[in-house]
Amino acid sequence: TDMIILVISAVEMFSADIEVINLVNSLRIPLIVAINKIDREEADVDAVLLDLESQGIVAEQLGGNVCCVPISAKEKVNIKLLENSIISLAEKKLHLLEDHSMRA
Repeated sequence: TDMIILVISAVEMFSADIEVINLVNSLRIPLIVAINKIDREEADVDAVLLDLESQGIVAEQLGGNVCCVPISAKEKVNIKLLENSIISLAEKKLHLLEDHSMRA
């Protein structure tokens, strides 16, 4: 696995989210967190960021190194930002977008 994009709810964290977080922490897999459902009235991105921090995932917004992008899939908010974050991680940390057709 080259990277994990964890899509979590801005309303509440589920046990499956914690299972993925434990996997990321144990295997040190590069991670991007998409915090979905920001269009909902009860959405609380700050609370989600603190929940993630309590699980060992520190967002860039809090001084860490994990990219967390608040999105609304329903309203198509920040989807391009999420896409650019994925591409950036692939280019900078994983070198997945290098031209492998060139000779060494």
